[in-house]
Amino acid sequence: PATRASLRDCTRTAAAERNACIFTFATHTVLRLQAGHSGQMRLREPPPLPTVDDQVIKEMLWAFAVRSTEHAIVLLDGQGRVTWNNAGADTILGAAPGGLVGRTMSEFFTRRDAAAGIPEHERLEARHRGNASDDRWMTRLNRSRFWASGVTVFLGGELECCSYLKAFRDLTEVKMQLETNRERCRAATEAS
Repeated sequence: PATRASLRDCTRTAAAERNACIFTFATHTVLRLQAGHSGQMRLREPPPLPTVDDQVIKEMLWAFAVRSTEHAIVLLDGQGRVTWNNAGADTILGAAPGGLVGRTMSEFFTRRDAAAGIPEHERLEARHRGNASDDRWMTRLNRSRFWASGVTVFLGGELECCSYLKAFRDLTEVKMQLETNRERCRAATEAS
């Protein structure tokens, strides 16, 4: 009975929040309407977006790649060898600056995934589709595991040293929290 009451309260609260969101959206939409020359209501046009020069975009992306310590960004040649990496890759993979260059990316996959050819498959998929997303356990230089979420992008074959870009984050804490919540839900379901 107490649980049903709390569920009813939760449902009422969710419905009230949903209705408030709809009301807010409708209010903002009405406020954006203005009378047109013909007297009809029309949506106000958004202001034009400023154009950004391609060089500025390149510089901004380069700044992100160099400065980000939470994102590993690695350039790979056609065989999957690291040709450049940012400080985030050094941090996440546990390498000294410059310590990743020349290593193969397969060294950072679990032994099982490396033996199964996952690194090669990922590059092949990126070559055919343009990119390959991947969420999996990977390993640092000291062989400790972490949950990586990222993507491998095929950059083209024009420059052998830069055939692929692999970008990923260490989301181990998020993965562990999800697993804990899943176990709690499973235990609560079994207990009822």
